[in-house]
Amino acid sequence: QALQHRNFWLIAVAFALTVMGISATLLHQISFLRDRGVSAAAASWMLGATAGIGVLGKLGFGALLGRFEQRRVIMWCFALQALGVLCLMSPTNRLTLALYVLLYGFAMGGNATLQATVIGECFGRLHYGSIAGRMSPIIVLAQALGIPLAGAIRDTFGSYVPAFIVIVLGSCVAVGCIARLDPEARPGKA
Repeated sequence: QALQHRNFWLIAVAFALTVMGISATLLHQISFLRDRGVSAAAASWMLGATAGIGVLGKLGFGALLGRFEQRRVIMWCFALQALGVLCLMSPTNRLTLALYVLLYGFAMGGNATLQATVIGECFGRLHYGSIAGRMSPIIVLAQALGIPLAGAIRDTFGSYVPAFIVIVLGSCVAVGCIARLDPEARPGKA
């Protein structure tokens, strides 16, 4: 029943797009920054800082779920991911790089937490494992494809900027998917 439900596919597409962007951004950010003249050591520190802020994002978005409607929290998370990538693409200076680390790291950390909770909200807890298990291959495949696709775009255009634009657009589509969720319309509900 879940596979035939619109919510299943909206969640799957939204999180597939965002994790595709996360994997591509994290893997390629050092090369991107090196192309922009940032030292290898500084670029590596930024990657570590982004991951560190991600831990705070898990906690922060978990706390936000207790205060605000879930769909809005997820949409803010995806919007922050897009904004973070826009900061990364902006002219490289300490301010834009710090904003990238803070915004993107925080949103990236919330992504996995929010994926789990929205499945529970839309489908209940009884069959959570089965539904999440069927969604997982879609999301994991997208995550795996994000890295070579971003590299191919960079090789084609000679810059990572077009790849990052695609990532920003993917996050925007993900926001639209989550906006269309109807948590009240559960499969099997009369």
